[in-house]
Amino acid sequence: MPTQTASELFVEDRATVTATLAEQLAQNRYIEQLRAVSKSELSAMIDRILDQYGQWSGGDEHALADCLDLVGNMCFALSIPLAEAAYGLYALRDGIQAMISAGATGEKSDTLKRVNSFFEALVRGLLRRY
Repeated sequence: MPTQTASELFVEDRATVTATLAEQLAQNRYIEQLRAVSKSELSAMIDRILDQYGQWSGGDEHALADCLDLVGNMCFALSIPLAEAAYGLYALRDGIQAMISAGATGEKSDTLKRVNSFFEALVRGLLRRY
């Protein structure tokens, strides 16, 4: 099972984790435009979001704004509607939390709270921008 630290998610086997999360998003029937993105592109985006989460969780407050820019630019470039992007971020958060919950680390509760805080702030920021 992939492991994580408080600031970095899934430090072992990141490629498998991002591919699994991309597959979950690609199969989600509520995110039509996002499903049109290739799984390799989705994996790369998820990897960047996880990296920016790690930076934010490690104390870099600017990482959230950087992630918000990434998601906003992605939505614009790929013509993904705002509501769909927000739903996709929540679906991604849920997938990440499910993987964390399945892991065997003692820091689960704190990590789950931090992941939730990050994605809540990300969605709120996205919705406020538009």
